[in-house]
Amino acid sequence: MSNTRNGVLLGMFGLLALAVSAGASGCESEPSPITLHGEDELFPGFSYSTGLQPPGSPVQASFEVSATGSTVVEMKAQPSGSSDSPELTGIPDSGSVKVTGGFAMIGTLKIDIDGLPSYDGPIPGIENVNIAVDGTASFDPFSVGKEVKVSAAIPPTQLPKIPLPGGIPGSLVLEVGEGSFVEIGVTGTCAGIASDSASYAADLTRGGTLVIKPSVEVEVPIVGTKTFDIPSFTVDLALDGTSMSASTSVTEYGGSVDGDKADGKTCSGDGGGGGDAGGGSEGGAGAGGNTGNEGGSTSDTGGGGGSGSDFVCLLGETCTAPNADTCTCSGCDFATCVDDAQGIADCVCPVCGQDPFCSDTANCVDGDGCDPFVEGCQCADCFDHPQCAP
Repeated sequence: MSNTRNGVLLGMFGLLALAVSAGASGCESEPSPITLHGEDELFPGFSYSTGLQPPGSPVQASFEVSATGSTVVEMKAQPSGSSDSPELTGIPDSGSVKVTGGFAMIGTLKIDIDGLPSYDGPIPGIENVNIAVDGTASFDPFSVGKEVKVSAAIPPTQLPKIPLPGGIPGSLVLEVGEGSFVEIGVTGTCAGIASDSASYAADLTRGGTLVIKPSVEVEVPIVGTKTFDIPSFTVDLALDGTSMSASTSVTEYGGSVDGDKADGKTCSGDGGGGGDAGGGSEGGAGAGGNTGNEGGSTSDTGGGGGSGSDFVCLLGETCTAPNADTCTCSGCDFATCVDDAQGIADCVCPVCGQDPFCSDTANCVDGDGCDPFVEGCQCADCFDHPQCAP
């Protein structure tokens, strides 16, 4: 009896050992998916200026609009196979395109009303204006050849009133008009894995509209509150596209999983950029034109290193080129190139609003049109030019 009991116990312990061994083997998990992350500026190089409006009015204002923020593309993928024969699979529904940022403004005001102090200068407080942009879209990686769009509506709203400067009683009123929105499109151009590195590249397109309706409320003696309408302006956000790339190292390989497969190559040559796990971005050099909205103009300088010249300076930036002849300035006609001791040309593209040549209207040339681009000085306020005055 004792022998039988011992045999049963030994058998039970044997089965338990097998179960523990199998459980330990089953606990060996697959490597965690990797994350590919890339980002680019929301509207790189963007600026918009209205010029002083309306002509001949006792109350005039000019506005400049700028953009901040980013477009972030992120996705998860599973490496499988081996370093010699790798495979990269996108994890379904793990991709996201997130757009965050906003628009800021600066401006000048000119008031000449009987019975009130005159004013001609900047608008204090307008720099605190922030028109927020936020939107997200999801997708199945890698979406190569398929565009993913993010549309972020900017709801109509009246922004907080800004007190008038110079001791003038009243307020500047700014409203965001109907139909304002931002739209970003992301199209994958490459997804690959090779040499223990996973990479991704995509093209970005930008579009949208920003409608601003300004007015100035002035407390006029005896008359009371009088509203002076400033022409509304519509900012066209359809700017030149850019490219984005991202890469990250691969240290573990698991088993094959379902999903879109990447090519067995790197993406450094497709879509531009490449590099760290955080991703890089590379823009195309573009030149904006006039939008035709109440005398306003838009400038899209694009990013550095895009198609066209290999040496393009952005506003307020410095670039390096083998010689001065190959360095051009995007968005301003008054770049200066100086050769250093090594024969390298350091090209500085000045910020137009801070450039004495640009701000002096005497440097403008009459082009028979009230347009600062036609007049030959992009940064001059056309309505301050004597030949443009009504």
